[in-house]
Amino acid sequence: MKKAVIFTIVFFTSLCIRSQEFTKKVQLKKGQAKFGKAFVLSMDEILTIGNKDDLIEVEITDWIEEWGYDAPPEDPNRNYFSDVQYTLKVKVGDVIKKISISSSLLELKGRFSIDLTDYNIIILSDNYQRDLSSIEMIINKKE
Repeated sequence: MKKAVIFTIVFFTSLCIRSQEFTKKVQLKKGQAKFGKAFVLSMDEILTIGNKDDLIEVEITDWIEEWGYDAPPEDPNRNYFSDVQYTLKVKVGDVIKKISISSSLLELKGRFSIDLTDYNIIILSDNYQRDLSSIEMIINKKE
């Protein structure tokens, strides 16, 4: 009985620690992302580009995967599908915008552009994995 209780405590403790590690936000090191250059933003990172007077922050705040088949099992021509919906939080100064992007839209268009007042974000691709996904993007500063 004691072994089962100890195992349960250890198991839930490790789950809590893993959960905290997954949700921990880290800031990309200075120089890793630059205006006009492609970079990869992972789900556990907050991207900050610019200086104190001209700053933009981007992070992936939410994601959900939908998957399944487009027809019932008895249909011999049914196809499997998978689509991931991402939510990006973009902060420019005091203005915060939430933007939704889907992997199917990226696949269809090849890239996705988001126009903001002073910036343009180009989403190039995504890489969805259940434990750590990422989005490749370029942020351009408008002149």
